[in-house]
Amino acid sequence: MKEQNKKLDLKSFYRDSYNGSDLQTINRNNPMPHKCTIKGQNFYYYNADLSGLMWIQGEDRKLKYSEFVDSYRKGFAEGLKHLKAKEGIKRKDFYNANKKEELKRVLHSFLYKRDFLPNHKGLRDLITKTILRWSDDNIYTQGYYNGLLHSILTLSDQLNIDVFEAEKFQQNVSEKPTKKKIGYKYYSLLYWMELNANGESPPMNFEGDFIREEIEAEGRKKKCGKGQHFYREFRNIKEDLNNLDHEFGKDWKETIIQLSNNDSKIIDYIEKQYPK
Repeated sequence: MKEQNKKLDLKSFYRDSYNGSDLQTINRNNPMPHKCTIKGQNFYYYNADLSGLMWIQGEDRKLKYSEFVDSYRKGFAEGLKHLKAKEGIKRKDFYNANKKEELKRVLHSFLYKRDFLPNHKGLRDLITKTILRWSDDNIYTQGYYNGLLHSILTLSDQLNIDVFEAEKFQQNVSEKPTKKKIGYKYYSLLYWMELNANGESPPMNFEGDFIREEIEAEGRKKKCGKGQHFYREFRNIKEDLNNLDHEFGKDWKETIIQLSNNDSKIIDYIEKQYPK
């Protein structure tokens, strides 16, 4: 018989009792992540309020763990396996110089962009967004993605790889890195990559010539002015797709992946077609 999915609504308790309490202050001042050990298993919280709400006061007025902690713990253990089991990312891959930079960008997108959970922009939102309507299922999910977050941060620390933005991950610093201007030819190359990755051909007429208006329209979508320069670059690149290092420099892959917003399809295409 399947175990019943317990539910608990903490919105009123959070508003009336926990918010502003000594327990909340203590938890928020305690350096993150919060480490816990149950049944010999270590697990961590990256959200201070979620960590604090896991404690309840018993009849003897002593604090003890909520019964939901076991769902969180189990989810955390499974989340630690996510990179290898679900994404195919292994520790040894980071020792491959051809893969390292691309993998760093994938992990960066996990932290800052990928919507693993509704209304969460990357795993970093787990730190600031506290779930207040609990069930075994959604607390397990919180544990799972905290486990994935922990595995990424641990991997980053052990291998000394930078998958973060300018600020430290645990801080909210609004400092923005200086943006380097990227030429229209890189946007034109990205368009070629998008077409090839999706098995599509560029817009052409019956004579086999490029349809200039449609390609210029794509350039405007990519914020390349009126698209005229974009079109010229796109037309010229056709002959250079097998000699990109010479025309675009050795860092062209990094630039294209950046412009694609770390699109996994573009990353896969580049890795397969340009392995060196």
